[in-house]
Amino acid sequence: MGGIPAYLAKLDPSLQFYDNIYKLFFNKGGELYEEAENLLKQELREPRIYKLILTSLAEGHRRVTEIANSIGLDKATVSRYLETLTLLDIVGYETPVLEKPKTKKRLYYIKDNYFNFWFTYVYPYKDLVEEDRGEKILEIDRESISKYMSRIFEHIALKFIYRIGSDIGEVIKAGRQWGKTKKLGTYEIDIVALNSKKEILSIFEVKWANLSRNDTRRILKSLKYKIDEIGLEAHRLGIIAKHIHGKEELKKDGFLLYDLKDIEIILV
Repeated sequence: MGGIPAYLAKLDPSLQFYDNIYKLFFNKGGELYEEAENLLKQELREPRIYKLILTSLAEGHRRVTEIANSIGLDKATVSRYLETLTLLDIVGYETPVLEKPKTKKRLYYIKDNYFNFWFTYVYPYKDLVEEDRGEKILEIDRESISKYMSRIFEHIALKFIYRIGSDIGEVIKAGRQWGKTKKLGTYEIDIVALNSKKEILSIFEVKWANLSRNDTRRILKSLKYKIDEIGLEAHRLGIIAKHIHGKEELKKDGFLLYDLKDIEIILV
């Protein structure tokens, strides 16, 4: 819903989650079925091109070159449209957190969660809605929602990092880090948290999953290996997940472990 109160108010608490989604998005009378399209028409002169770009982003193309190639436009044109979408706060971008501020290593994403959901699950399947077969989209939704939510959860985890305070110290800057090494090839780290001196306070993996003790230890071991190969030094390592079994016991080893219960206390 993108945190929009007017959209949230449309949820019916007497209905289950997927019943609400079907009612609002996946039928022709749904109040949020055409809302994204209408907003683009109101705000922008060429909504067709913006829809192409947002569809490309929803499909996982995050670099300007990738987006341009997927929709058949040149990079300069795509960059201009992305700038407009960024100004409207529909699209955002991230750069490797350890890079200099002027780096050109940008990865774009749909920042507004309502538009993100709409371009992932509604726009590509509008023909099914028009044929009154919206229940078919629910089947697709149920199969892929965990993958979709993993990216959303990373952004929630990033907000959480700035708020946890005394556990790791005052975080001035945090974000994803990616790059290449000879041994690892392409690598990604979900969150690197820095202090005011640009020193690394902590490094996190983010998992939208229920983790067992063995899962948690395996992920931490893999994270330790990764940062050693990259040559980073972190004050502490940690995981942010949907749920971590045996969390308190594992914390005794000095790791930073948080799940949805912790996030609810701090952010809700």
